[in-house]
Amino acid sequence: MTMPSSLSLLLRVSMFGSLVSVAAACGSAETDLDPRSPCTGPGCVNPSGGSTASGGGGGQGGEGGTLSNDVTGNVGVLNEPSFAQIGPYAGAATIFATSSTGMLLEAPYGDMVTSFSLPSVISGTPWIFVRDETLGATGILSTHSAVRVPSSGPVTLPVVDRNVLSSIAATLPAPIVIQTSRAHLIIKVSRNGQPLSGVTLTTPLPGAEIAYDTGVGLYSNQTNLTGAAGVILAFDVDAPATAEQRTFTLTDAAQQGFMIQLPIQASAATVAAFTL
Repeated sequence: MTMPSSLSLLLRVSMFGSLVSVAAACGSAETDLDPRSPCTGPGCVNPSGGSTASGGGGGQGGEGGTLSNDVTGNVGVLNEPSFAQIGPYAGAATIFATSSTGMLLEAPYGDMVTSFSLPSVISGTPWIFVRDETLGATGILSTHSAVRVPSSGPVTLPVVDRNVLSSIAATLPAPIVIQTSRAHLIIKVSRNGQPLSGVTLTTPLPGAEIAYDTGVGLYSNQTNLTGAAGVILAFDVDAPATAEQRTFTLTDAAQQGFMIQLPIQASAATVAAFTL
C-alpha cells in the first residue's frame, strides 16, 4: 500500500471513544489548518469545537502532563462491534504523520518496538496513518485516525480488526461480503457529550454499502438513521490507492447539514468522531 499523500486535517476531526472528539459544520472549521469561511447556506450550522474525550478507544492522551507536539504512544486494535474497546497490538506497522514544517514523518512499530515517537507533529487535529506491514497476517486494516496536537501524554492509535467488519457485514439484514481492497469508514456522531441518533450520511457513495447502528454493537443496512449509539458504517467505498481528503455531508433530525472531511484510501479504514 502506498503511503498517504496528505495526512493533515482541514476540520476539527477525531477518532472515537477515547479518541479526540471533533466538531465541524457545513463549510466552516475552527482549526489551525486552512480554515474556510462559515457556512451560510440553507440548512447549515456552525457548531462549537470538540474536546478531548475519555474512554476505551484510541488516541487518548495522558492527563496533567506538559503539552508537546511530539506524539508518542502505542497501537491498539478496535476489536469488537461497538468500536468502543481497544486491545493490544504488537504486529509490525509503520506510522505516518505530518510535521510542523509540512514534512512527512514516519516511525516503525511492532516486533521488538512496541511504542512509537513522532517529533514535532503539526498542531491541530492531524490525521495519523498506521500502515499494516504484516501483509494481512495479523487481521487488521491499515487505519487513518486523528489526534489532538499538542498532546499531554502518550496516545493509543487504533487499527481496525478486519474480522469485526466482516462479521458485522455478514449479519446485516441484507448481508454482504466486504471487499478489503476498498475503503471502509467508521463514523461516530455525538451532541452534548452523548451519541446522536437520527443522523444520516447524505453524500451518495455509488457501490458502497451504508449501515447505521440500531443499538450498541448492532447494525442495519435497511435503515437510514443512526440509532442510540450514533454510529455510521460505510463499507466498500471506492477510493484511490493513495489517501485523499473527501468531503461528506451528515444531516441531523432537524435537517441541518454538516460537512465533514475524511481521508479515504483503498485497503484501509478511517475512524472518526464528530460533535455536531
